[in-house]
Amino acid sequence: HALVRRRQLPLAALRDEAFVLFSRQVSPHYHTRILAMCDEHGFQPRVRHEVRHWLSVVALVAQGLGVALVPQSLARSG
Repeated sequence: HALVRRRQLPLAALRDEAFVLFSRQVSPHYHTRILAMCDEHGFQPRVRHEVRHWLSVVALVAQGLGVALVPQSLARSG
């Protein structure tokens, strides 16, 4: 992805991207927080996939099917 080379990335730069998000049923607080963060930056994410497990997030992002906002601890596990 063209944005991956950037050391820092403003959230608004993801405005036009498809998102992979943990489902509201699995993680209601996290789901709501991501939506709120995007709203604070002036956009609603285009949620393309809602998943139930972090491995699904990693797999879908790796396949280029969307972007995801993940905790730093999860980002380091990839």
